[in-house]
This record gives sequence, structure tokens and C-alpha cells, in this order.
Amino acid sequence: NGEAPKEFILYGIVNSHSDTSYDNCIEHVNLTDGSPKNIVKLAEDQKDFSCVVNVPESQNLCGIQTIDGVRKVFSYDLSMHFWQDMGLENILTLCNGQSSIIAVRQISTDEVILATTGSWPYTRNMDQTSNYRYKLPVGIRLKSLTRYPGLQGGGSQLILSADNGNNSFTPVVLDLKQNSGKIYIGDPIQATALIPFWTIISGKDTGTTKYVRTGGYAVVRADNGQTELCLWNQTTMSLDEPFATFPNSARSVTMLAQDTETMKIYVLFEGYRNGRLIYAYDLVKKDWQQVTDNYPYSEIVAAR
Repeated sequence: NGEAPKEFILYGIVNSHSDTSYDNCIEHVNLTDGSPKNIVKLAEDQKDFSCVVNVPESQNLCGIQTIDGVRKVFSYDLSMHFWQDMGLENILTLCNGQSSIIAVRQISTDEVILATTGSWPYTRNMDQTSNYRYKLPVGIRLKSLTRYPGLQGGGSQLILSADNGNNSFTPVVLDLKQNSGKIYIGDPIQATALIPFWTIISGKDTGTTKYVRTGGYAVVRADNGQTELCLWNQTTMSLDEPFATFPNSARSVTMLAQDTETMKIYVLFEGYRNGRLIYAYDLVKKDWQQVTDNYPYSEIVAAR
């Protein structure tokens, strides 16, 4: 009926980065029994649909497709079942904002600007503004920001991951205050993956009794392939100690938060034999819960 579902739904993306013979497609994962249901098959020119994010309550999945060598933003409407070109090119990555999608767009050999699309009723074309313009420091290549989607951590930070190409990653944080243009570059981390995620934590340390949104990284250690979930400390601008670990290597992370009693971080892991595994880390119970099946996905994303 065109309305967003009351509950979050988990989707899996099979694209050209999946390293599988499975058809490139978008699937819905039933969180009750783990069964997948095909939503749409990706055409040949859509097969690299990646860095997929969701506009809250829009029933749209936005991702990047490369058309004639140009990285463009396309959305798939899960309710009305159609694709749309969002009219934005030269996009490095997409980010989940608190009420919008934020695109990081290349405008020169070392500069980016941000473009946004709002929540429902959302604008289909993205607004671009020079109020959010950043010059990357020496040592951070534009292409290094294209591997994973980013996110808005707190109210004023955009958290990205830079792939250094030598089993090391660097946290990259953009200041979201207008006309700031500031970029913080963290220390390189020896890892085979550094995947941004968002979550909700108690705000007692920030002077409020409410829960607040914050960001973090799933770190896949280069020495043993173990995944560590770490919050990004906005005061020290560094990673906190892990609050959860898992023996397998993570490929993708998404958050499902109905309320403060049902907060789960869903992680797509490499499997031991064939297929990949999805586990949810319950932030209330502080344990891992498996979604029972093997999956061919390269990315997962929550939407409603």
C-alpha cells in the first residue's frame, strides 16, 4: 500500500563482489526462520550495485552502480518495485545519516562535497552544497573511500573507512558543522576490513539520561581474521576497546533498532565451508544469535 512496514526488514545484496555463482539480486531475509526470498534480479549493468544504504521509512534502497566508468546513485523502491537514477555522479560512497542518505562526491583530484536526500516524504534528487566541502590530506586516496558505506555517528561526525591497500585501514571522520571542512585521520589499523556501523548507547556520559546515536567500526584483524566491534570515541578520536568479538571475518554490518529494548547489530560473516553466515549481536542481552542459513551475500542492509 506504499506505507513503510512497522518493523525493520533485513535485505541481502548479491553483487559482482560476492565471489559466488549465485544470481546477482536483492533478497529479503526472514528473521523468524532465516529463509531468503528473491525481491529483484540485478541486470547486467546493475551487477556492481554496492555501498547500499536506506533512507529511514522510505522503503528505498540506494546504492552505487558504475555506468560507462562513472559511479552513479540508483535507488530501488521496495514498495512500488522500480529503479530510479538519483541524478548524482562521481560518488565515492554512500552513508546512512540520521534522517537522510549522505553521498560523498568527488569534485577534484583531492576534494569532496556532500550531497543529501531527506527522509519521507523524501526528495528523489539529491541536494548538493558547497557548505560541506573537504580536501583530503596527503596519504588518503579518493578511491580508498569506496569500499564500504559510511554513516553519521553522532550529530556532527561522518564516519568513513579508507582502504590503504596493504592489509591496513585508516578511520576518516568528517566534521559536519557547516563550512568547517575539517577532516580527522586516525592511526592506521592492521586489518583486512574496517566497516563503519552505528548503534545507540546510553547518553549518561554526555550529560543526558536519553539514549544517543553513535558510530563504531567492525575491525577484522589481519593476524587472525577475528572481528572486533569497537565504538568510535568522539572525544579522544580513537577506537575504544572491543565490546564484542567473533572468530570469523566480517563482510558487512547493519543495525536494527526498534527501541531501547530491541537493539541488534547484524553482521555478515565469512563461513567456514560454503556460504556466509549472519549473526546478530544483541546489545541488551550482550550475546550473539545466529540467523539460521548460509547466504551468498556481499552486503546486508536493514530497511523499513
